[in-house]
Amino acid sequence: MNTLTNFLRGSTVPARGMAVLLCALAVACGGGGGGGRSQVLGASVNVLPPTVTAVVPLNNATGVAVNNTVITAAFDQPMAPITGGASFTVTCAAPCVNPTGTVALDATKTIATYTLTSGTSLAAHTLYTATVTAATSLATGVALAAPYTWQFTTGVAPNTTRPRVTLTVPATTIPGPTVNVPTNTAITAVFTEAMNPLTITAASFTVTCAAPCVSPAGTVAYAVGSQTAVFTPAAVLAAGTTYTATITTAAQDVSGNALAGNQAALPAATTSQRKWFKAHGPKNPIVVAVADGKVVGWASLSAYSDRCAYAETAEISVYVKESFRNQGLGKKLMQAVLDAGKKAGLHTVISRIAGGNNVSINLHHELGFTDIGVMKEVGSKFGQLLDVYLLQKMY
Repeated sequence: MNTLTNFLRGSTVPARGMAVLLCALAVACGGGGGGGRSQVLGASVNVLPPTVTAVVPLNNATGVAVNNTVITAAFDQPMAPITGGASFTVTCAAPCVNPTGTVALDATKTIATYTLTSGTSLAAHTLYTATVTAATSLATGVALAAPYTWQFTTGVAPNTTRPRVTLTVPATTIPGPTVNVPTNTAITAVFTEAMNPLTITAASFTVTCAAPCVSPAGTVAYAVGSQTAVFTPAAVLAAGTTYTATITTAAQDVSGNALAGNQAALPAATTSQRKWFKAHGPKNPIVVAVADGKVVGWASLSAYSDRCAYAETAEISVYVKESFRNQGLGKKLMQAVLDAGKKAGLHTVISRIAGGNNVSINLHHELGFTDIGVMKEVGSKFGQLLDVYLLQKMY
């Protein structure tokens, strides 16, 4: 799988049937029937019908893989089994033959899946319509206000790419384990593509610790729209304890491809890279994004000064490979490293941006940085003197 890890040492563990996400050191720290009515303590109140919040494939999606055999609809609340008068269908116009399949809810009962019959696939270059009708709330019995319908069009080829993990919370850092993780944290993994919710379970996503620590029980949920799995411990984690989060290869995408394992060891670092990395201690984390075994971006918090009086201040840097830009990866990396810096006890983060880089300046503003000044003509690029803008974020 793809993990956020250090790109200099590349100390990841090759998977054998399972993919290790991260280690973390916990520390103690602070529609159908339409509307309905429900009697609550003798008072009559209107009950809102459930709604569909996300679907896979997306509405009006094109080029959908012909082996996309799992069609998914997420709801805003737990739902009753979709049987009897309720239905989840996938259809196409003649001469196409409507696919057959089974309907199921995930463990949270908030995601319904239509899984094509084993051995079958979607037809190429075909418009399909998915419809959920009369599905009812598990708590109130109220049905969707009207049938929910969306359409997608297939391409010609199957999807054979194995999914990976592109981001974790707590952030994966090297040297690990990640420190200063709140004991009440939830563990999160973001995937590179839509996953089959029925394969993201307490059996495929676990959090463990070495004896005498008792591995925590918890609930596992999958968010369709954000392609995110979350393990929420049933109780607070033990303070001062190292935990390992694991997602096994039982986790599959909607085309049935199993999760890829941890990437192979990365190339050896140069002397200057090793020196740079060695200068990053517990308060100066590095977060790296890896895709298909290659570094595609990183963010770091470097010491602002070697004087101890500035120990609570760091300077942020971020880089994203050109082919991965304009996809939100830079923002995710910056947010992850800023969160790690806050947990490490930093007080403020400084950023220096060359004049004219408005995209970077706006991104910093989105993440809570404020303008504090301009250094005139202190930079040079292509023979031109540049102003450098100073921005600051305080925790």
